Amino acid sequence: MRASEGTNYVSHQAEFIVDGHHRLYPEKRFYVAQPMPITETAIEVTWSRDIYIALGEPFEDGSWSARLYEHPFVRWIWAGGILMALGALTAAFRSAFLKPTRT
Repeated sequence: MRASEGTNYVSHQAEFIVDGHHRLYPEKRFYVAQPMPITETAIEVTWSRDIYIALGEPFEDGSWSARLYEHPFVRWIWAGGILMALGALTAAFRSAFLKPTRT
């Protein structure tokens, strides 16, 4: 955990190492203009999963809570939607490309 300062905020930033080599940096910012803290979530996106890490609140002993969410196959949901849209377009315009047959 390290503290840093921006132009109009003070922040606490943590470092998480995921899968041994991906580094994620979630952050808790305290803006001067407003009294509420803002959480900056660290996100790792791959084709097989999305990982979200958000810092919680500090404990009295100086440690921090953190929330880690892993959502598997999120990109495949989008790929499935695109595949369904292509199928719908194919079905809708199929008759326009077929030659009329005599009966």
